[in-house]
Amino acid sequence: MTSSFSLNSYSDDRGTLIEVMKFQSFKMPPGGQVYCFTIKKGKVRGNHFHKEKKEWFVCVSGSATLITQKDGKKLVYLMSSKIPVLFYMEPYMVHTLTNDSDADAVIISYSSKEFDPGFPDTYREVIYA
Repeated sequence: MTSSFSLNSYSDDRGTLIEVMKFQSFKMPPGGQVYCFTIKKGKVRGNHFHKEKKEWFVCVSGSATLITQKDGKKLVYLMSSKIPVLFYMEPYMVHTLTNDSDADAVIISYSSKEFDPGFPDTYREVIYA
């Protein structure tokens, strides 16, 4: 099952601040890495799972669709910077992100382990093409 956390967002004439990741409150383990990626219009990222790694995703600009599957159960979520939500991907949960909007989607993510090219812990499984 995908866990999600509503995030606090504060806006004024200067812009918007989103409290993206609260490691203690959301029980996020230390020792991983934070990274940012984009998804261009009409593109798909993911279609994989991890056996050890845990990941959290939040959309901070634009919107994207998150598709998850575990134990044969497929779920679909809308990710939007207008209503920021942090999504948790547990091990063995297949996850895919797509962008069907006109603008690039910008995603900030935390992985519980730093990327190791010798052991990427990434296993391809296509659930959306």
